[in-house]
Amino acid sequence: MDVIARRLLLMTLLVLLAVDLCWGQVREALTLGECIEIALEQNQTVLSAREDVESAKGGVVEARAAMLPVLGMQATYTGLEKLRTIEIPGDPEGSRKMDLTKDYQLSFSLSQPLFSGGRVWQGYRQARLSLQIAEEQYRQARQEVSYDVKRSFYGYLLAKELKVHPGA
Repeated sequence: MDVIARRLLLMTLLVLLAVDLCWGQVREALTLGECIEIALEQNQTVLSAREDVESAKGGVVEARAAMLPVLGMQATYTGLEKLRTIEIPGDPEGSRKMDLTKDYQLSFSLSQPLFSGGRVWQGYRQARLSLQIAEEQYRQARQEVSYDVKRSFYGYLLAKELKVHPGA
């Protein structure tokens, strides 16, 4: 977590705790676990790291797809609006009208990379490593936020204790 975000989180917690001390409102106090849970749900660094993990998972799926066969299909239809007259030599009727204006085409293709010089496999390997890095950064962000909340929480308790027993 960068220094600015850490300071902003600390300042926010300290202001909230100071308001609580100054006004002396009677309410149920939050536990340390609740404070950590709220911070992890709302901290932008943690939320961003979670999105990075999801993005990296998509990169792994995309890299894996590059190793799979690709099936393609193409269909075309061509239709003209008038009938064609065809003359057939030796035919007693001389000429016939035939509907040769419709043309249907359908084609399938299947391709599989056989050799890419290791590019496809290394791309997949890189995507997996990127996912591991993103997961580690997410874990680190959660730990840093948890540490900051614990430090602020116990700092608040210490300040409250010193206010109750001044000069002790």
